[in-house]
Amino acid sequence: MHVSIQAVADIFGVNNQLVEMAFKGVEDSDVNVRPENKGNSLQWLAGHIIGSRYMLANILGLDVSYPWEELFNRGVKVTGDESYPPLDDMKKVWAEITAQLTDRMETITEEELDEECRLKFPTSYKTKVGAVSFFALHECYHIGQMFYVRRMLGYSGI
Repeated sequence: MHVSIQAVADIFGVNNQLVEMAFKGVEDSDVNVRPENKGNSLQWLAGHIIGSRYMLANILGLDVSYPWEELFNRGVKVTGDESYPPLDDMKKVWAEITAQLTDRMETITEEELDEECRLKFPTSYKTKVGAVSFFALHECYHIGQMFYVRRMLGYSGI
C-alpha cells in the first residue's frame, strides 16, 4: 500500500469494527427508528456508508454498482416509509465492497493516486488521494451519528 493512504486505510479498518459495534444488541424493530421522526435511522446511515464505499471504489478504478443507491444516496428524502433490504443482505454487500476496496487500496499506484479526481471534495488535494481522505472523514461523521442514534434509542455507547 502506498504510504500516502496507509493512515487513512487504517481509519477504514477501524470504521469496519465501529459499524459492527453500532448494531450490536440492537433489536430489529429499532434499526429503522428515526430520532424524533426527523433524523436518519441506523439502517439508513449504514446503507449510506456502504454506498459511499462503492463511490470511492469507482473513483479508485473499480467498476462496481451499488444495488440500493436510490435508497441511500446523498439527498434522498427519508420519510420512514422506505422498504429497505434485510440487514443480512446489507452486511453481505458491506463485506464484499470492503474486501474489494481494501484490495484496491493495496494495489493502487502513486501515479494513480496523484490523478485528478473527477468529483470535487472539500479537501486541499484535488486528486484521488483527496477523495480517499474525504471518504474516511465522511464515514467517521456518519458513524458518529450512528452511535448518537443508538444512544437515543436507549442502547449503550461504545
